[in-house]
Amino acid sequence: MKITVDLSGEKFDDYDSVDFYDGKTIFWDVPTHLPSDISFKVWGATIPYTFKWEEYVEVSSGEGFSEVIQKSISEKSGVVIRGFGEFKLEKVLGGQISILPLDMTVKQEYTFFKDRKNNLLQFKRQWNLDSITKGCYKYLFDADIAFPYGGCELLLYAEGKAKFSFRTEDCVSYHDYLLNPNRRDTFWGYMGKEEASTYSFEGFEI
Repeated sequence: MKITVDLSGEKFDDYDSVDFYDGKTIFWDVPTHLPSDISFKVWGATIPYTFKWEEYVEVSSGEGFSEVIQKSISEKSGVVIRGFGEFKLEKVLGGQISILPLDMTVKQEYTFFKDRKNNLLQFKRQWNLDSITKGCYKYLFDADIAFPYGGCELLLYAEGKAKFSFRTEDCVSYHDYLLNPNRRDTFWGYMGKEEASTYSFEGFEI
């Protein structure tokens, strides 16, 4: 079952908020000009046990979903979305992105590319930072990015709604997620198809 939650004004680095860390991956083609409305896919997210699920869905709905929520509450741990979701942001004013490309030929660990002076290679882009208003919301994604594959810090400023859609079937308790020996794998690890990174996922529906 698909649900959509309102994350407007949330700070993703706070303990009580949804976060996109710990090997989560965003799928977004970095544009030259930032559009006013943005939508992109995200593989993985963590939702805190304090989240008010009842505002969006019957906790008893969906096979196994109720058990996941109850386990999260009893263990005081989060719920991990081990699958694709979609993040939508309205009335975007500006932002910036920084990407550290990863060497995918090295397995088992993060190995970043370096320049000839042994400094980490880094791609950066900024959009309309002089247009940021005092009352807008700030959204920070500290995750991986699918292409160019690497560590990514994406910061967006917006005045409109922020919404995140995902499937309840992809939800597992945080403790169950930790017990998965491949939990740090990104989408490519779970699917076992690294060659898929050469294709677009714009048409993927959650």
